[in-house]
Amino acid sequence: MERLSRVKSTKSPRRLKISGTAPCQDPDVDPEVFFPAGKDVVARALAVSLCRGCDMVDECLSWALDNPSLTQLGIWGATTPSQRKSLRSLRE
Repeated sequence: MERLSRVKSTKSPRRLKISGTAPCQDPDVDPEVFFPAGKDVVARALAVSLCRGCDMVDECLSWALDNPSLTQLGIWGATTPSQRKSLRSLRE
């Protein structure tokens, strides 16, 4: 709940502006890392870990919460789709 208080709805634009230092923008990181297959717990943990280390994690989560149709899959703001669904219901 503490993290949710840092994440404000910004009515974000449909496109998230990500800095070049974000792990998801690193040319050495395969973008598929952020879309782990099925219930692969290890792959999901890796993606979440990379996100947590990013200085844009809160902005990314806010954008993902504001744009559910664009973030139905994958790890966004260090959260899984089911976590984002729960967070959206808490924001309402």
